[in-house]
Amino acid sequence: MKKFLNITNNPNETLQDVRIQLLRWIIILINILGIPVVITGFFEALSLNQFIVAYSYLICYSPIMIVTIFRKKLSFNLGAGMILFSIYLIGVLNLIIYGFSGASTPVFITILVFTTVFFDYKAGFKAVLLCLLPMIIIGFLYIQNKLSLDISLQEINTYPISWLTSSVVFVFLGSLIITSFGLINKKMILSMQFSKQKAEELKKLNLQLYKSEEKFRNLYNNSPDMYISVSHDDASILLCNETLLFKTGYSKEEVIGLPISKMYHEDCRDDMERAFKQFAEYGEVKDTELILKRKDGTKIDVSINVVSVRDEEGKILYSTSSWRDITKRKLTETELTKHRDHLEELVKERTSELEDKNKKLKKFNELFVNREFRIKELKDKVKELEGKK
Repeated sequence: MKKFLNITNNPNETLQDVRIQLLRWIIILINILGIPVVITGFFEALSLNQFIVAYSYLICYSPIMIVTIFRKKLSFNLGAGMILFSIYLIGVLNLIIYGFSGASTPVFITILVFTTVFFDYKAGFKAVLLCLLPMIIIGFLYIQNKLSLDISLQEINTYPISWLTSSVVFVFLGSLIITSFGLINKKMILSMQFSKQKAEELKKLNLQLYKSEEKFRNLYNNSPDMYISVSHDDASILLCNETLLFKTGYSKEEVIGLPISKMYHEDCRDDMERAFKQFAEYGEVKDTELILKRKDGTKIDVSINVVSVRDEEGKILYSTSSWRDITKRKLTETELTKHRDHLEELVKERTSELEDKNKKLKKFNELFVNREFRIKELKDKVKELEGKK
């Protein structure tokens, strides 16, 4: 019984799952309470010498027994439909026997409740018409004296079995309605509690997300690099950070929607077109040096990196770019180049001076050697002359 009454909330549970659970409960209750109803009705009819009515109750109840036996093999719609049909037959039979004084009206109301719960409100309205039809037909037959009560209602009230049957029917129908609405009400409460719990969790997650977004936004806007997002459809600027606005002198309103080509200086037009072709072919650009143009027309040397953002099918939606200001590095490189060129000039001048000196030394050396060689010749000549004397 505890397992039967235990209702848990499954976040993945659908409305159809609840209806199937309710049908299982109804089948159990119909067998626990419905069988006593049929038995008491059967013996009441026998006590009133209504033998055909007595066995008709058993026949009307037979679809419920079929559903009970083959419930695992029957579909939900078929099982629910057979149970409603069985109750409908009992209601029509009761209407024929007792007219509006019997239990047909609460039976039909029970059918309307379960039809709406098992299916939907449209099916419920159709059930209203279906229940109204025998009431109109049988009522017309009673009015036209085509049908009549076989037993006095006053006489029925004197039989204990009649009061027992009425009580059992009341408990039976009341239990069915309470069970259906009790299950739905409990599911609603559990769903509300689950929704409240999830709402609190979502609130906390949203707060965490807000803090993360705020942190990311601060990092994004205060990054030393310039960040920009560009639409792939028309190459217009979608988003940029505060660093880009600060370095270029533009306002956010001036930048958003501006064609990306307008941000580059005319001096790098060819390099820019090559970068665009590279992105169109590979979906990315790496470490490419270009020149941005500030609002006042001055230049910013940048090193750009571009990546593409794609959808699930691989189609490029937009691109994100990072522009690193390398103006100081370029100036430093220019200064170093000037110093290197100056040193090369100095080296060339010193080399030229050394070459000139080397030439002079070589010439002097040649003159010195020639002089020494001439002196030696003169000494040899003097010795030769002195020997002749």
